[in-house]
Amino acid sequence: MAIGLTVAVAGCLAVSVHVYDRLDDFGFDIHLRYVGDIEAHPDIVLIDIDDGALRSVGDWPWPRRRSAQLLDTLSQAGADSIVLDLVFADPSAPRTAHAGLGVNYDVDPPPTILGDPLTDPPIYDDDELADAIRRAGNVYLSMYFRLRDPGSNWVPVRDRARAVFVQDPRTTPSAFRNALRVPPAKLNAWGRANGLSVEDLYCQEKLVHLLFQDFSLSVEDLETHSQSFRNSIDASVTGHVLFAKETVAFLQAQAFVRANPADSFASFYGMILPGAGVHVFSPDRELLVRSFRKARALQSVIAANPPLPKPITERLMWADQVTPPLDKLALAAKGIGFVAFPRESSGAVVRDLPLLARTKDATLFQLGFLVASDRLGIDRTAIRLERGGFATTSEDRSSVWPISAEGLTTIPWHRPRRSDRWQDSFTHVPADRVLEIPLNVEAMVENEKRYRLELAELVRRRFADTPAEYAEYVRLMNAWSVEPGSLDPAAEGTQVTVDLDARKSAKQVIAKIEADTMAWLARSYLLWEKAEPQSDEERVERDEILRWHAMFSTPILRAFTDVLNGRLEARNQELLADLRKRVEGKICLVGYTASGAADLVSSPVYPSLPGVLVHANVVNMFLQNAPMFRLSPSIISLLVGVVGLVMAFIAGTYRPLIAVLMLFLVCIACVVVGVALFRFSSFYVATVVIVLHTSLVWAAVTVYRQFTEERSRRRFQLALSQYTSPAVAARIADRAQGDELAPQLARVTCFFSDLYGFSTLSEQLGAQRTRDVLNPYLQTMSEVLVEHDALVNKFIGDGIFAFFNAPVLPRETHSAAACDSALASVSALERLVRNKAPDDPKLRMRIGLSTGDVFVGDYGSRTKLDYTCIGDTVNLGARLERLNKTFQTDILVDQATRDDAGAPFVFRTIGRVQVAGRKQPVDVFELIGRSGTLEASAEEYAACFGEVVRYFQSADWDRCSRSLAACRAMSPEDTVTRSYAAAIESLRQRPPGNAWDGTLPLLDP
Repeated sequence: MAIGLTVAVAGCLAVSVHVYDRLDDFGFDIHLRYVGDIEAHPDIVLIDIDDGALRSVGDWPWPRRRSAQLLDTLSQAGADSIVLDLVFADPSAPRTAHAGLGVNYDVDPPPTILGDPLTDPPIYDDDELADAIRRAGNVYLSMYFRLRDPGSNWVPVRDRARAVFVQDPRTTPSAFRNALRVPPAKLNAWGRANGLSVEDLYCQEKLVHLLFQDFSLSVEDLETHSQSFRNSIDASVTGHVLFAKETVAFLQAQAFVRANPADSFASFYGMILPGAGVHVFSPDRELLVRSFRKARALQSVIAANPPLPKPITERLMWADQVTPPLDKLALAAKGIGFVAFPRESSGAVVRDLPLLARTKDATLFQLGFLVASDRLGIDRTAIRLERGGFATTSEDRSSVWPISAEGLTTIPWHRPRRSDRWQDSFTHVPADRVLEIPLNVEAMVENEKRYRLELAELVRRRFADTPAEYAEYVRLMNAWSVEPGSLDPAAEGTQVTVDLDARKSAKQVIAKIEADTMAWLARSYLLWEKAEPQSDEERVERDEILRWHAMFSTPILRAFTDVLNGRLEARNQELLADLRKRVEGKICLVGYTASGAADLVSSPVYPSLPGVLVHANVVNMFLQNAPMFRLSPSIISLLVGVVGLVMAFIAGTYRPLIAVLMLFLVCIACVVVGVALFRFSSFYVATVVIVLHTSLVWAAVTVYRQFTEERSRRRFQLALSQYTSPAVAARIADRAQGDELAPQLARVTCFFSDLYGFSTLSEQLGAQRTRDVLNPYLQTMSEVLVEHDALVNKFIGDGIFAFFNAPVLPRETHSAAACDSALASVSALERLVRNKAPDDPKLRMRIGLSTGDVFVGDYGSRTKLDYTCIGDTVNLGARLERLNKTFQTDILVDQATRDDAGAPFVFRTIGRVQVAGRKQPVDVFELIGRSGTLEASAEEYAACFGEVVRYFQSADWDRCSRSLAACRAMSPEDTVTRSYAAAIESLRQRPPGNAWDGTLPLLDP
């Protein structure tokens, strides 16, 4: 037990210091793969930007116009929520997409005129995406940041360092550490986590303070300042300068946006750099632009997600270096969730996720949690800490989601049955199938533009001699081509003001010019139809007129364009109908799933899967209301200890073969319980850890026993076999826990038995016949006694001496066991006699039982030892056995045996008898049988005889005689009644006087 206890405690300590974390994670993964049963919610659809999409649409990254088209199409198909697992952090530059000038311009030659009539305005992809987000009204965007542990003190250290310079700008490096008032251990831990020394922190915050005073300080100025508190200027100082610039720019922008949410960048720029022209480009201006955009985006997040109460925020991970989406996108989105993963977890496998994170100003929500909470109507401002997790409440449910000390929540990862591919989990729709609709629309527009290009070239040729008329046509075309709602290229983000009447008038004039051009083409064709050109110049002109006439005089190009566009439109209607069946009312998660994607994570159910599937699993967990619970290390430690102690007891108590079987059963029980809890309660018990450590406990104890205790047991068994059978010796040795043969005090029940008249019988039978009768008898009695945990001490002829509750073979209810064995012995003898030949002698046995304290152990000499018991109780048992001969009874017991055995047995009171060798008389009882197994007459007779004894001991001879007469009428052959009749007669003649103690005047023969 000491060895087992040591190993069990070692297991508890190993769990507490995370030695078994990898093993525990392995067991969790196995449970998820083969036991978990969480299904994919039908309302989750993944829009995959996969390899097929890249082949069909183009290489990644796509222009943001593509994302806008994707959103418009999904919104048109009825998507309930559109979740973009794409971080649009930086702005994209305006661009143009001129008809005929695609990426394959050198393979697919453009028309001759690229020109003036079709000069396309700049395309502002960011604005188009923002407008698409705003139109949909149900789009969620992503942001990311660096995760830090809840216990990390990096924010307080930074704040304290900044406050030091506010209080005393002249703080020296030597005084800086003391001014922080941060314990050295915490400060060193902070430095290791951030890769900074205290000197680095001083340098950074000193520069931050200087820049707060004057942001116009250049990098060179700041490096010069650094020389006063740095020994040398090196690359790290340059890095500190850049860090300080970025920090101050963002903090200033954040404060400005918070105070002036509607003000422009020009106002902010003028506040930070007074007198500097906002249109003058410089590194500081670019830094301030980025900071202003980031501050606007973050302010929208902060406004939507105020901090939760302190008890829960203290459990959340810190968000450091937050990168939000572009400000104009953030302001248009319905919500912004984070997509950061703790990739430093065990084996780089993402099992647990932070569903909540914090900054100093806001609580941030994981992207999947944010979407699911809106879908379910969860009030995110009412989230509270409850039962070791955070509680959420909606209209129809209240749930508690576990959160660990590290701020992580275990995710019940979905894995479809009979599939090892993540592509089979959840519903997938390729992004190129969605984008085929807007791409077809673009193709139709492009066809129309190409037709217009050809017509514009014809108009240019018509007015080749009058350029002013062609210039007017160009002006009218440019005016007419501006659609209402188009963005003004001269003022980013604003729409062009369109005069609809002027636009209509321009269209009418354009139609007249084009009609005049067609008439000119008809005349030119008639002129050149049969004429022969006289020069190369005339030949070129003739060929052009014939080509244009074939194109426009007969509706070849127009008809072909209309037919093709009609087919594309029909295809779009078919695609949209199919898409609506797939996504209508669903949560659509758009993510990059191509094979070359960098956004891959390792999960418990798949070695590699796209990050968007992580968010799908989070959404699935909330929609299914399926929190996954994992035991804390303290509870795992307790279970490891408890089960280890149980196995230590088993391995230290039972023989190795039985212990192995018990180990197997315990392990199977642990696995079954663990699987049942995981399957039906989503509760993961560290089954593998418990099973492994239980096996270690068993192995340690077993090895120890094989080298030490098993040798002692064999020696003990050899010694014990001197005075008992090998089987009994082995059984006792299995239970013994050391050298227990030394004499020691014990309370036992002694068993003595003998056969009536066997001495005379053996004389009649002879030696051979006696052996044939005696051996089966002794064998049968031994089996009965051993079955009832008796230690058969010796055989004396036909007599047997055994005792119960020996230290080497303990039995708590030894008196009851002795009574049971006595009754069983009598029954076994009766069966033995019935099964013998008719001429075999009829055997009948006498049994005496006595209970009391004796000394049990080895007694004897060096050459012969006997493991026996010595004491008055032993002698009393032998006297009771012989007293049966006087009363012609089978089983006599003393008062202690009767009291200890208790109610399950029926006894007849024999009376107080003076036995040889004892000064005090003994109360003697006859064991009749077990309660409920006797006939009613037997119990009535015992009760009647009890009255005889009671009246006899009270010297009420008359009542005693009447009761005795009643008993003799019930059982005339009872010898005990004769003894009482003779005693009453004698005592009437010689009254006992005051010294009467109720003793039956009989001597033990």
